[in-house]
Amino acid sequence: MPEKVLDAPDIIDDFYLNILDWSMDNILAVALNQEVYLWNSSSGDITCLMSCGFDDEYVSSLEWSPDSPNIIAVGLSAGRVQLWDASSQSLVRTMRLGGVSSAGRVPAVTWREYLVSSASKSGHIRHHDTRIAHHEVGVGDFHTQVGFN
Repeated sequence: MPEKVLDAPDIIDDFYLNILDWSMDNILAVALNQEVYLWNSSSGDITCLMSCGFDDEYVSSLEWSPDSPNIIAVGLSAGRVQLWDASSQSLVRTMRLGGVSSAGRVPAVTWREYLVSSASKSGHIRHHDTRIAHHEVGVGDFHTQVGFN
């Protein structure tokens, strides 16, 4: 028997999206099309963290920071990565990817300390330093498959 069943209306059925992640504080983040919901497994509370600003945009990836437990990186279908503070439910910053028109959706994001790496459908992996204004500090063209191993 499952311990808890959560509704998932509007979830996008796409193998290449990474739309589910647990935080160190036992909070589950789930992307449901244009919105990110947080489920606190301790209290049972469910909150909507964010919603995309455009009708044709959706959340394509997300991952909690391992070093800052309230910060989550959210990849969007329009080629942007946003950092959100879950404790204040506020947008910290938006990082537009180089060559936005060619970047496409961001199907994977991952953290290493203050760096966020984002994959694109084109096979590019971009590294973003979250501490500085000109955030893109590296880019590589590694493969034609989407995502991280």
